[in-house]
Amino acid sequence: MQQIPRFDPWVVRGTIIAPCVLAIAQLLWVIAISDRLPEQIATHWSGSDTPNGFMPPIQSTLIMAVVVIACAQIGWIGAKTSTPLVVRKPIAIINLALCGFLIALEFAIIIPQIGTTNPTTARISWVYAIVGVVIGLAAALLVARRLRDYSSLTDATVTEPTSPELPHREGDPTPIDVSVTISNGVKVAFTVWCVASIALAVFLPSLGIVFLLCTPLFLIAYETGMTLDTNPMTDSITVFNGCGPLKMKHHIELRTIKYAKPGKYNWADGGGIGLRLGNDGRITVAARSGEAVKIETSGANYTIVVADGTSSTVAGEINSRIDAMR
Repeated sequence: MQQIPRFDPWVVRGTIIAPCVLAIAQLLWVIAISDRLPEQIATHWSGSDTPNGFMPPIQSTLIMAVVVIACAQIGWIGAKTSTPLVVRKPIAIINLALCGFLIALEFAIIIPQIGTTNPTTARISWVYAIVGVVIGLAAALLVARRLRDYSSLTDATVTEPTSPELPHREGDPTPIDVSVTISNGVKVAFTVWCVASIALAVFLPSLGIVFLLCTPLFLIAYETGMTLDTNPMTDSITVFNGCGPLKMKHHIELRTIKYAKPGKYNWADGGGIGLRLGNDGRITVAARSGEAVKIETSGANYTIVVADGTSSTVAGEINSRIDAMR
């Protein structure tokens, strides 16, 4: 039997070790070029883009290295192989994007002041910070694609049939392809957020970039749903959330499902939209409030919001499929 590692090696190497190594390398680089920097560099700017905070360059980079190393430890939340893949992916993306921004922010402070003698005239170069976020996101997507789903090795096979009181399909298998997007109100809020972020980035770059860093959270929650084709040999349901390059998929193997039932989800009761994690293995994938399909497996309890009017049909199809397998 294949031995299951306790921690996903790609999470450990890609989202924890790599940022720490880069932060330490950046510190060593600043130590090496310290003679080309002022004794005190500008590290903070007022709203008028005038430096109002100064400290030795090595001290500034050391503090940033400590912050990056501390932030990289977030990766341990999604490092355990017992944590479902749908949870580990967004943690990896958020972690690397954040670390990429912090490391690049220090470059944005240090590089423009190389060879200068008067830090009071220094300006921060936000281009480096933006590039850092882009590189961080690209690295995060690369790591996320390589994360392995260990549920096939950890989740038990269920052999009991579903209760006849639950919905079941009559007739031939039908495909499942249901999805919902965020509500119109959230779409308006998202648009306003993006416009405000861009405006702030022009007048207050530090605040604007922080706002822009939050946009992936909207995109991860933008759309949710599930698919299952008509092939009777298909062995898993595909659950997805997000859109574009931030669209993430997770497979729930039919052999691990105890039952599926229609239900409701209210974002005010469930803690919001997007990927929500609860106690006892509860996972919610919701773009908005509405009808949902609740799927209990041997390893987790999923709530997936689907289009209104489809929850009973979807639950019935899943129950019929798993009963046919048993």
